[in-house]
Amino acid sequence: LELVLNSAPVAIVAVNRRGEIVFANEKLSELFGYAHTELVGMMLEVLMPERFHADHVAHRDRYAVHPHARTMGSGMELSARRKDGVEFPIEAGLSQLRVDGEMLTLGSVVDVSKRRATEEMLERSVEERTREIERRRRVADSLRDVLDILNSNRPLQEILDHITMQASHLLGAEASAIYQLEDDEQPLQILASHGLSPEEMGRAADMAGGFVVETAYDANGAYRAKLAVPLATRNDIFGGLMLYYRQPRRFTSEEIELAVTFGEQAKLAIENARLRAQSAQM
Repeated sequence: LELVLNSAPVAIVAVNRRGEIVFANEKLSELFGYAHTELVGMMLEVLMPERFHADHVAHRDRYAVHPHARTMGSGMELSARRKDGVEFPIEAGLSQLRVDGEMLTLGSVVDVSKRRATEEMLERSVEERTREIERRRRVADSLRDVLDILNSNRPLQEILDHITMQASHLLGAEASAIYQLEDDEQPLQILASHGLSPEEMGRAADMAGGFVVETAYDANGAYRAKLAVPLATRNDIFGGLMLYYRQPRRFTSEEIELAVTFGEQAKLAIENARLRAQSAQM
């Protein structure tokens, strides 16, 4: 029997009615980090975390009174502990065997650490994919809403306020603003903003800095990074969309593309308002 159990492809332990280990094959000894004969005579609970000992003793006593076979992968969440104290997840199957008139319980043990890690990785992948799908849906819905507003007769201020709000939410910015370049006496004018305090709006020129794709503020600044999109015609830049972040960060190409899209919508709204004003004058 010992030869058969030692040649088994899984780790096996045999326990008597008192819970003492009477046999452990080589695979089980290797799995738990013990010498081949070291486990014999120890209580079965030595193979599990101490916090489970009391409950398992009661469970083991009940099982001795009403023994039954339990197949591997029965859905029970089990934890084991190696000799060095490291815990790892297992699946265990149970069966009974009578040897020399004594009823023994045989336990087959499989380390499922790799499988659990794979399952968790797949779950994270599914969650990330689900979040990405939801994010893309929100982006599509937001852009559709902005286009609907652009095609309406709503005032320019309402349209620009909506664009700054949507840009902040979808790009995770703490604040955003649409600036217009004026003259030398008032170089920048805020046309719309979201999340900026009155004090920050008063520092419009300092806040904008320059309409570059990416930059960072010094350690004392309220915002440590910004993403800017110029609003430009063929000949010159007449303003910009700026998004502000309190923590330093880099921007992905997808985030920059989305910011450019919001900038194009802002530019279109401003140009449409100018055309309507010119048409009214004519």
